Amino acid sequence: MHLYKGRVPPDRLLKKRFQNLPVHEICHNESNHPPEVVLQNLKKAINTGTSSSGEQQDIFGMTPLHIYTLSLSQDLGIYELLLDSYPESVVTKDIYGKIPLFYALWGNKPSSVVELLVKKQKTLFPQYSIHWASMIETMVGTCFVAERANETLKSIIYMIHTRQIAYNQSMYWRGILTKWAIQYRKVSDENKAAYVDIIKHVMTYSIMSRSWPRYKESWKQELVLDIDDMNISIHRQIANDIWNFYSKLDYYEMLSRYKEPTHLLELAVWKSSIDSSHLAMNGDSAKDRANCRVECGSDIIIANVIPFLFSEKRVARWKVPE
Repeated sequence: MHLYKGRVPPDRLLKKRFQNLPVHEICHNESNHPPEVVLQNLKKAINTGTSSSGEQQDIFGMTPLHIYTLSLSQDLGIYELLLDSYPESVVTKDIYGKIPLFYALWGNKPSSVVELLVKKQKTLFPQYSIHWASMIETMVGTCFVAERANETLKSIIYMIHTRQIAYNQSMYWRGILTKWAIQYRKVSDENKAAYVDIIKHVMTYSIMSRSWPRYKESWKQELVLDIDDMNISIHRQIANDIWNFYSKLDYYEMLSRYKEPTHLLELAVWKSSIDSSHLAMNGDSAKDRANCRVECGSDIIIANVIPFLFSEKRVARWKVPE
């Protein structure tokens, strides 16, 4: 699978992986038969006295559902049969701590498959907590195998999208990416570029996936430029850049939430600039009023007053521990 190093059972056990596990074996050998034949064989195995074997886990801790999510062919009928016959398998972890949903996302399986797995988990086991950060961290490790960086990025984006849409949850990317940055020093030289590329792409996605007011398009462009300008020479600098990037992002989102008071404060500062200028005595013009608005310093005042007024602390520049 190219997912994990070590923890692979010895050959003598691999040869007996599916001993007394007929349902597992049918799912593993699915590529040898068309989906309708696989479905028929599964029904036959499940309806016989060996049906309970499908509830067991093989030497990798995998259920038939795990195995089928790793298969090349994907058939909803087979998924529905496995889920109806062995519902607990949707939240069963293998020896690597992964549930079937992880492998479906990692393999970029059809959205209909992911939606079915999510629906079953939320319906049957609503209290189950999915460890998204651990799943994504595992995916990042695959980018160094067979130059899989592009596929890894697709899988991560797929997972982020699924979490946001299906669970209405966002990721704490500041902490996750900072941890990745600290680990950057352990990455081999030939893999550093791919590692940083994934970090930057995830940061870019976290910007593009948000709703930005049309009048604040410049904020988005500024953040994108910040990503392009990141210093990738040392891990400490990457971590600091990530932390400061998300501090700025949080700040801009706060300004968006307080759009009305921000505008009122800007108008007040602009008015004060006009009153204190020669325009108050000598009349004004559209051009002079515009100059006052540009030079009134509202950007500096707003940046410091709004957080104070609404008791929201701006995150100070963060330093990575030695």
